[in-house]
Amino acid sequence: MKKMIAFLLVCVLLFACLPMASAKKDRDRGVVPRIYLTGFGSAIYYNEGKPEQELVSVANTDGIEETIFLDLLPALAGGAATLNAETAANGVNALLYDLMGHLACDKSGNTIAPISVTPRLDTKQDHQKEPQYDYLYDWRLDMVDAAEGLYAFIKEVAAQTGHKKVALLADSEGCNVVMAYLALYKQEYLDSVVLNIPAIGGLTMVGELFTGNADISIPTLMDYLAQTVGDDSGTLDSFLEIVRVLGILAPLVTGAEALVSELAPYLYDGALMDIFGTMPCLWSFVPPAYFDDAKEFMFAGKTGYDGLIRKINRYHDLVQVNAVSLLRNTSKAGVKVALSVNYGKALIPVTKNCDYESDSLIDTHRASAGATVARRHKTLPGSTVGKYRSADGVIDASTCALPDQTWFVKGLEHEPRPMRDWANWVIDSKEQVTITSDPLYPQFLQADADWNISPLSDSPEEPLSTDVGAAFETFSDNLFPLLTK
Repeated sequence: MKKMIAFLLVCVLLFACLPMASAKKDRDRGVVPRIYLTGFGSAIYYNEGKPEQELVSVANTDGIEETIFLDLLPALAGGAATLNAETAANGVNALLYDLMGHLACDKSGNTIAPISVTPRLDTKQDHQKEPQYDYLYDWRLDMVDAAEGLYAFIKEVAAQTGHKKVALLADSEGCNVVMAYLALYKQEYLDSVVLNIPAIGGLTMVGELFTGNADISIPTLMDYLAQTVGDDSGTLDSFLEIVRVLGILAPLVTGAEALVSELAPYLYDGALMDIFGTMPCLWSFVPPAYFDDAKEFMFAGKTGYDGLIRKINRYHDLVQVNAVSLLRNTSKAGVKVALSVNYGKALIPVTKNCDYESDSLIDTHRASAGATVARRHKTLPGSTVGKYRSADGVIDASTCALPDQTWFVKGLEHEPRPMRDWANWVIDSKEQVTITSDPLYPQFLQADADWNISPLSDSPEEPLSTDVGAAFETFSDNLFPLLTK
């Protein structure tokens, strides 16, 4: 009798649990919750959680006019009058400290100012209607620490939504946090990983600056001005083309180069090291090929930075040098992985070594984890367009870490929003999508001025002209209609 009673009790308990199990199963259906990580410059706060909480600006412009007129201009004038570079550099340092000094970290890579941000989960959010959960992190600090916080946040989202897995959608620097997560926790909790305009390979621009190679490139300066200040008629672009071909700016740039060379040592020992050199996040932007030289240059003759060096070494050794294997292993494990990379824009011209295809900030080769990319206004050798070759002759994606899961968008600057529909398509697909899954999303895309995305046309990249006569002819052809309106 006792055995029979025990058996009946077990049966009752099992049947009682069935609705719970069914409910859990139902909760697992539908939209996969996605966790979004933004990049450099996202919301962080002074005195978070207190009545005096205030949003932190990347650049503090309050009172900047006073700094310019009372510090910068007199210092530059005094330096020019006495031929004293240190005096002039003091003015530049004062400006940089006023603009961005609040972002500086200490010699261990920890915040100095009372700045923080705490990821918060809305317990009332219905992920079926609002599937995105924003993971907030202090983008100035260590990517590995941020990844540990991401792991805790993912567990909270999984528990709240009843899902065993989530999708990670990251932009720019946020992709570095995701890569650190992959290094620490591999595929745990992951359904999808979508990396948009990723900084995972670092930025050549930061590598150059952190090794003391600040400089000005005339061709890239012209290229950058044309894309930044260009007008619809093409008149300004044509004028800049004449300036470039004739070399009109060469004497000015030569003078600027000499000035930068004189000021640089004082700036690197001042604001450049104190502000930018102490932020661990910026060290995650130093490409592996530059890393050792950057440490030697930035920390030369300095002491007390052991804590910071341990952090940047950890990210470099754990994450950055393993980026390709981390992506491939994650994909092989069954997690959906996709990358979207922009190109067709000139890099910010702050170094001689900047004639790369980019989104104005991150060079395309590094963002794509290995694509073979022609230099600006050039094409790759050979004319055959293969499966992984772009129609404009600029990119060969066969050398990417994941060539079938990497997309390229021509004509977009460092802007993630135009590819949101693509990211949702990747995440919502039941299986891994590739560059051949949908004719709307072939491997090579292009963006118009309104950020509309379409398949890349077959127009080849036009090389830069060196013909002064042709430049004047183009300029006059564009100018004449304007004058006769």
